[in-house]
Order: sequence, then structure tokens, then C-alpha cells
Amino acid sequence: MFLYVGANIGYIYAMPLSEMARQPVVPQWIMAQRLGPTGATLIGAAILCSVFGALNGNILSRPRVPYAMARDGLAFPFLGLAHPRWSTPYTSILVQSLATVILIALLRDFDRLTTYFVVVEWFALLFAVAAVMVLRRRMPDAPRPFRTPLYPWVPLVFLGGTFAGLVAIVWGEIDRPLPNYSPLWGLLIAAAGFPVYWAWRRLTPRAAVAALVLASAAMVGPGCGAARPTAVPPPPPSAPARTLVWSDEFTGPSGALVDATRWVAEIGGHGWGNNELEFYTDRGRNASLDGDGNLVIQALREHFEGGGVAREYTSARLKTQGRFEQAYGRFEARIRIPRGQGIWPAFWMLGADIDGVGWPRCGEIDVMENIGREPSTVHGSMHGPGFSGGASLSAGYTLPGGAAFADAFHVFAVEWEPGAVRFYVDGNLYETRTSADLKTGQTWVFDHPFFILLNVAVGGDWPGSPDATSVFPQTMLVDYVRVYR
Repeated sequence: MFLYVGANIGYIYAMPLSEMARQPVVPQWIMAQRLGPTGATLIGAAILCSVFGALNGNILSRPRVPYAMARDGLAFPFLGLAHPRWSTPYTSILVQSLATVILIALLRDFDRLTTYFVVVEWFALLFAVAAVMVLRRRMPDAPRPFRTPLYPWVPLVFLGGTFAGLVAIVWGEIDRPLPNYSPLWGLLIAAAGFPVYWAWRRLTPRAAVAALVLASAAMVGPGCGAARPTAVPPPPPSAPARTLVWSDEFTGPSGALVDATRWVAEIGGHGWGNNELEFYTDRGRNASLDGDGNLVIQALREHFEGGGVAREYTSARLKTQGRFEQAYGRFEARIRIPRGQGIWPAFWMLGADIDGVGWPRCGEIDVMENIGREPSTVHGSMHGPGFSGGASLSAGYTLPGGAAFADAFHVFAVEWEPGAVRFYVDGNLYETRTSADLKTGQTWVFDHPFFILLNVAVGGDWPGSPDATSVFPQTMLVDYVRVYR
């Protein structure tokens, strides 16, 4: 900011405003007057470097907006696809690249392109800041990665200045001997997104607040529900008899890998939408059998590099996607979770259609999540369109007497039927969610097959990072996973 402000002050000092208005490229003209053709060439090269640097930043950041919207069910699902190896939003990048080529072909002039880009950029920034203000008002308890000093005056001044700048640029480009209508066309094209979104929302209702935010805080991963712990209710009445349809008892020799016909190990270290710090691997060091009938998922503090990413922790994330998926029934696991600041064990489920519709439109059921700073409490959550991330449907279960979940095995389960999901710990019902709980703009998507996931994350937006008290390795033991119908 200081560099650009200083440069503009220098331009004003070196050239009267009346002369500046007649020059197509002010920096080159000034340098040519002071240093001759060599100076003009040097400043031209510097401008090109600056332009390409800005373009590089936009190429990296802009496609993430439609990608996140698609993941939240707010845009066409194909925009939410990520490359299976590089984890980049490749379909969104391709669409935006095509749009860029079309603009270049239509405008065919660098000045017109620049004016178009500046106006549309300011238009987007104006609505992005306004959207955050609306979000803070409608969802005051949503997680906030930063706070603005002197709120709301600072953003209000920004909004007023941006609006005035837009009017000045558009009017200035039109009110000249050879009118330039590209900024006006840019505003009209950008504004055309509103009726498109409203039509999309009418066809597939979604949360208006999420649409304003434009990007979800979480993609694919266990949600960051932060509900307060609830008291332990009395045991529920006896459940009807069920039929076991799938299980893994994790019997096998010590050091053996998990059954590949039942589980798939996810690999990557891109943060998983929650700013996690680990790199998930398929190594036996991170997930294997202990020979005593348990699966061992182990988070290690070690330097690891893969896929262009370097991390200081490794762990494992196993899923049954493509191996076993089911709608409705009882899903349970007997688990002894780890304990430590920044550690995030989870037993959860995702909709089997996630690759087609994205998250949270696919739905997510977190049977059990725990964060290290709450050793006595686990959380059960549900995520879907209009209630995802910090706005999920969530409740906590706290062990009586201050006992910690890491001290013993516990059975975590959900019973899922059409229109309702019930959450249990050791047979105690502590949470029931039904389709009637949803508000306007929220959609119940728990009516199709889901697959199971087990993982131990390290760090992230919800649990925070490990500190000096965190001891590694951190181990989660899973005695069994069973599914009944």
C-alpha cells in the first residue's frame, strides 16, 4: 500500500494533473522525461512484473470462490471438484480461464481490460465486506479468524469510499470524447450473477448467509461444531433387535495393515479445509493392527513431505468409501481416544455422493469428535446445506465425575432412520436431531448412503495447535466398528 501511495505522490509532484490526464501511461512518460528511453523501458518492465504478480495471485485465489460455493451447495456441483492428486480446484480454474480468454477476445485492449478488471474487483470487494457485516449480525456466534478495529466504522468508511470510486471511474470512462463502456459492461455482467443465484436458490434452496460469505470455512473434513457440553441423560429404553450387516473386528497379526477390502487410506496434507497440520499417509507407522484385536491410528511428530507439501506431523485417515456405504441403521464403534492439546480424533460419516455434489450438500454425521482441551467431553454433530462448519447441529456429552475419555474404551453410536438421527455414548442417548429441527434455508440431506471415516487430526481451527504439553505419539485404539440394519 505504501509503495503505491508513494508512487502516486511522486507522479503528482513530477507532473501537473492536467498533463497527467493526457498521458496514456503516466510512469513511462515521467521516466522518459527524466531518464530517456532507457528509463521508460525499465519502468515498463517493472509495471509488467507487477501486473503478472497480481495476475498470479488472482489465478491462485479467485477460482477458490466458486469452488467453495459449490462445496456449500451454492453453485454448480462440477465447480466443487478437486484434482485427485494435486487437490486443486481444477474445474473452477478451467472455467475462469475460459472466461478470461473470452474477455480478451471481446475487449482486445489492455486499457479496457484493466478498467474492466478494476471496476469488477471493487464491485466484488464492496459486496464481500458487506457480506461479512451481514454474517456478523445474523450469526454472532460464528467463528471469527480476525477482528476489525473500530468496527463497524472502518468497514463503513471502506464501503463508502469504494462506492464513490466506482461511480467516479464509470462516469469518467463514459464521459469522454471516445467513451469506454467496458466498466459499465463489467458491472452489468457482475450484477447478472444475482438473478442467476436467485434462480439457483429457488431450484435448490440454500442458506442466504452462506451465499453472502461466498466461501465455506470447512471443506471436506470433520466439522468444527462448538456446542456446549450437556448433562448426561438417563439411559434410553431397550432398542429393538438389529441385524449386523458389516463390521471390522481388526483381528490380525501385530503390524498388519487394515483390510483393503474394507478401508481406503486417504493421503494428503493440504489442511483438509480446517487448517489441520498433519499429513495423512497410508503407512503402517500411522495405521496398523496391534495383534490384540485393535486398530491403532497414531499421530507422530515428524517431518514429512509429499505432493509438494511439507508437514511436521503425520497421521492416518481411513474411510469405507467405495467399500461399504449404507443409509439408515445403527453405526457404532468402541474406541479409546488420545488426549492432548491440539489433538482431534473423530469417528464420522460422509454422504457417498460427495464427489458429485460436494460438501456440505452430501451431508455429514459426526458420531464422535473430541478436542484435547476438553478431555471429558465428546461432540456429536450434523452438517448440511445451511448448517455446516461452526453453524452445525451439535451437542456435547460429558462424562460424570470428571473422568476423561482417554482413560478407557467407550462405545460411540448413532441410530439413523428416515427424518431422525440419535446420538449415544455407552448406550446413553444425549442428542436427537430430526428434519423438523431445520430452519428456512436449511435442507435435510440424510436420506442416502453414507460411508464411515476414522482419523486423528493434529491442529486445526477448532482444537488449535499442539503446545509444550502435547506428547507424541498420540494413539487412538479402535476395538471394532459395526453397522446394523
